[in-house]
Amino acid sequence: MTGKLVVRKKDGIYALPVSSILYFEKEQRKVRIHTQLESIGTIEAYSRFDDILRFLDERFMFCHRSYIFNMDKIVIMKNQTVYLENGKDIYLGRDSYTRAIKVFREYLEKTADKGQAEKK
Repeated sequence: MTGKLVVRKKDGIYALPVSSILYFEKEQRKVRIHTQLESIGTIEAYSRFDDILRFLDERFMFCHRSYIFNMDKIVIMKNQTVYLENGKDIYLGRDSYTRAIKVFREYLEKTADKGQAEKK
């Protein structure tokens, strides 16, 4: 997916480039979409993760009930914490972190293999 995620709100319709999304954060019925876009930053909308996941590709990791991460924006994962390009760090519980490490490792291996194949 190289397109845009469309978010409809009372004040307008936002077409967010998927590549600019750092992560999604769920709080009760609201979802915060954290972006790298200075003009938007973070946007809140009423939604469910199930509805959002339908529009995301394999670079997005749903490993915790409150977060969906863009794995292309992860700088490092250590000590049960996910560190993102924007300097934000998010602590995960042990089980969520274990799942996240596994998914992230598989994604890195897959993208590394893909990069090697494209060079040939």
